[in-house]
Amino acid sequence: MIITINTTYQRIITITLLIVVIWAAWPGSLYFVNDDYLHIPQLGKGLFVNTHFVRPVAEFTIWLDYTLWGKNATGYHITNLFIHLSNTLLLFYFSKLFFINSTSWGKKQIQTGAWLMSVLFMVYPFHAEAIFWILGRGASLSFLWMLLSLIYFLKSEKKGAYIYLAYLFFSLALFTYESSFIFPFLVLIIAAINTGLDSSRLRKWYIAGFFVLLLFVLLYRLLLMGKLADTYEAAYLLDFNISALLYNANALLARAFIMPLQSSTWMIVCYGLVLACIAFVMYVLYQLNRNLYKLTWVLLGAFMVAIIPVVSKGIDTHDGEGGRFLYMPSLFILLLLLMCCIRIIRSPIVRSCVLVGIGFYYTVCFISFSQEYKQAAQIARSSFNKLPQNKYYKKIYLQQLPTQYKGAFLFRSNFTEGLQWICPTLKVDSVVLLSKKEITARSAVYNTIMHTATTKNLMVLDSMGKEHPFIPGQHLLLHWRDSSFQITQ
Repeated sequence: MIITINTTYQRIITITLLIVVIWAAWPGSLYFVNDDYLHIPQLGKGLFVNTHFVRPVAEFTIWLDYTLWGKNATGYHITNLFIHLSNTLLLFYFSKLFFINSTSWGKKQIQTGAWLMSVLFMVYPFHAEAIFWILGRGASLSFLWMLLSLIYFLKSEKKGAYIYLAYLFFSLALFTYESSFIFPFLVLIIAAINTGLDSSRLRKWYIAGFFVLLLFVLLYRLLLMGKLADTYEAAYLLDFNISALLYNANALLARAFIMPLQSSTWMIVCYGLVLACIAFVMYVLYQLNRNLYKLTWVLLGAFMVAIIPVVSKGIDTHDGEGGRFLYMPSLFILLLLLMCCIRIIRSPIVRSCVLVGIGFYYTVCFISFSQEYKQAAQIARSSFNKLPQNKYYKKIYLQQLPTQYKGAFLFRSNFTEGLQWICPTLKVDSVVLLSKKEITARSAVYNTIMHTATTKNLMVLDSMGKEHPFIPGQHLLLHWRDSSFQITQ
């Protein structure tokens, strides 16, 4: 039986973790990075649909931020944080409805279970990319609509009119992020778990409506783009590359539990331990509780179904890249962890210690990810702020351009677009990338050292050893070093 936690203690823990999350995701300490420099200015002009995606709802929120905040990154990150905290609140309400229909818990136990789900979700560290990267909000915003749809779907058992609100929010999710395409199948799974629902009506007619909506949106994408999916988002699925898909699926499952590790060997070892723990839990549940044993398989299956839209792109096991793909599937991982802790661990003290340990691990990892994004933001902001203004150059050379700081994006792409947007008075005919690097040391500090070159016959080298002519006064050299950001003009 689940432990109950005093409401006062719940409030104290919630407020403490909320302060930690707000501090870690403080909007003023974050900035624009990577694709932000291309898509945000485009969306500011009202260019909502590009060649890869049909996400007008997510794009509308970016346009709205652009209208309100312009080039002030703080406002965009306020929106991202607001979406995440809204999801935390909605998950609490959804979990209460879910536990009412799928367990025999009392009122206080349901309250505690829903609270545990929401606070663990709030600090779940692998959401970082969806929170700290502006364009990563598609995953969190889509989940917000899906949660609302699930809530009204469950409420429609008592009041049928709520199903129309469920359809409305699902429609918004479909035009927000592609992970929502799998939502009707997840509704089927949740309806199967929730034994308290009216199976004859909900499973046949209400659920069918979600599939009809999905079909209409897929047909619309086909008419608009000439294809259901782009190679950018579904290359391995379109090519039916089984080995790559299996690798990505395992990587996503591993990263749902494990922090990214630089060593592939240690990642394999840790993943092996995770699989061994899952197998042990399955064995124990098979012996003790066949219903929970089946539920565990269903939740694992739901996670694997939830990653289908993103399995082609996968996730990085060495850094935090791709963490946004776990935002919605994490719901089933958290349900799995909570249900297993409650049913397997009989001692309330041990159970409490395990849950506290998981929460502590999540919180520490969440803070670690936030520091990576804050450092990346500092580098990006200082790089643009220290550039000369009201100048014209024929060429700008980029030497050791930082592509990312650990898992946090920096200038992997679209530095030129960022230059045009952030520094409009700095005119340049062309930008030449000489070399680039990934930053892994936090000791990297970026200060400007201004140089005026006096030698007329200068050459700069790219990463292949090729020489490029540098003409003082006509060309600008930007050189990122571990200890400085050097400008030669």
